[in-house]
Amino acid sequence: MVEITLLPAPDFLRLWAEALLCLGLFGVLALPLGLTLLFVVRRNAGLYLRVMVFTLFGGAFLTLPLVMPVGVVGKIISAGVCWVSVWKVFEVLQGTVPSPCILTDTRSFLLYFLSPVQLEFDDDKPVRPSDSTGIRALRAGKWQDMSMITLGLTLIWKCFMMSLTLPMMNSFADCKPSFLPPFNCLPEPATHVLSTTFINNWLATWPFYLFLSVVSDLVAFGFAALGYKCVVTFRNPLVLSSSPHDFWGRRWNMVVHGFIRRSCFVPLLRQLAPQALAARPPTVPPSGAQVATPEQKQVAGKPAVSLRSLAVKIFAAMLSFFLSGLMHEYLCAVAFPGTYFTLTSGMQMQFFMWQGYLTSTELVLRALTGLNPHSLPRAVSWVLTMAMLTPSAHLFFEPMRQGGFIKSVSHMMPHIQIRM
Repeated sequence: MVEITLLPAPDFLRLWAEALLCLGLFGVLALPLGLTLLFVVRRNAGLYLRVMVFTLFGGAFLTLPLVMPVGVVGKIISAGVCWVSVWKVFEVLQGTVPSPCILTDTRSFLLYFLSPVQLEFDDDKPVRPSDSTGIRALRAGKWQDMSMITLGLTLIWKCFMMSLTLPMMNSFADCKPSFLPPFNCLPEPATHVLSTTFINNWLATWPFYLFLSVVSDLVAFGFAALGYKCVVTFRNPLVLSSSPHDFWGRRWNMVVHGFIRRSCFVPLLRQLAPQALAARPPTVPPSGAQVATPEQKQVAGKPAVSLRSLAVKIFAAMLSFFLSGLMHEYLCAVAFPGTYFTLTSGMQMQFFMWQGYLTSTELVLRALTGLNPHSLPRAVSWVLTMAMLTPSAHLFFEPMRQGGFIKSVSHMMPHIQIRM
């Protein structure tokens, strides 16, 4: 007999109100800083002034979460949004923004700078509300663009799945075995990169992924209602990834990935190995296309792969993961300093550097052997990818568990409890 019970969320209103309050307060404080930043850029300020502006603005944004009188969820959200704002300040000053119109059109700049997600730009044109989407389309009876309806249905489905997986998160937060599929608490402390099982870590990722995806989709839904389109932040990373590079480069958190790629990865390649930015053939050749042999890839006795380009790519990839680790170390230090400085400092950095090692290994194998994960059966490539990525997931989750964040998240949605 199957028993399904809906358990209410004890702190539903308080925690969501706290999250919305942090986002609103950030918008109020970031507006004058953003306008000042735009003024400095349009005046073609010199290098020293840009460095000074970045130092002042970066310090202001990174200090703001420390003084906000909110709980763990509010601290995490405010610290994450402020860190993203520091990246945006760096992008604006460096000139690596997603579209040139951001620096010339005030509306586009404010939408870019104040939004925690990334808006889509059409042919470098200033962002304007569309008449074929959002509330305007619904009032006019136009259905050319289904982004708002699709986002709404996706949100409902993700909220249902999140409620279904929250009992697992709750049992993990309490370090108790779950009545659902094998889900035991992670070791305390987590001391080895292979100390937990594949299934436990993969299951632990689901509620966390759904929470981040629901928050980003809620923001995107708000912009869709106003007629704006946003970049999809999460592209089914836990079920469609075919390699570590595919997981981190094309599916997981496209907002942060875009910042790091535009302002770190691509500029490094452009300066140190510009030939690496040349047009590359598609990963999966079209039907009937001939795949070049290693002999055909050699021109005038030169190897098909430039070792300099490969070395720069690996360096840029490791630097990108280092910056991701630094970001998450900052989030943990701000949100739960008590447990972070005594028990879990450095775990996030270990996790991301390990992921960087796996991704760099894939780049080397692709360059030297022509290995293409897409040529494998989808099920095989997915199992191999998850088997490589998930064994170190406890390094990511343990600081948040001991800091109380996972317990707080489990109180933000009603639980759907299934007993057999």
